Amino acid sequence: MYCERKREYSWMVKEAKKNSNTNHILQSSNPCKSAWEIVNSHRKSGPVPMTMATPDEFNNYFANVADNIISSLPDVQTDPVATMMDPIPGLRLIKWKETTRP
Repeated sequence: MYCERKREYSWMVKEAKKNSNTNHILQSSNPCKSAWEIVNSHRKSGPVPMTMATPDEFNNYFANVADNIISSLPDVQTDPVATMMDPIPGLRLIKWKETTRP
């Protein structure tokens, strides 16, 4: 009984909100603006982060980020083929076979 009444009440509230929003839009001299006012009233508004980067700094960062990351990686002196042949010493997972072209 309680759940049924609660559901009915929630439905009535939703319908009342829809009707109110519809009337607000229809009675407005600028319906598009009124619709956006309703949409924006339901959006979460938070602080907009401000950045001090100029457009050129922003562009340079993304243009150079890959090179910066690569240059910061340590130089590893390993042979990739040897690593594939024996990734864990004593455990051989890959077997290479020669193939011929038909």
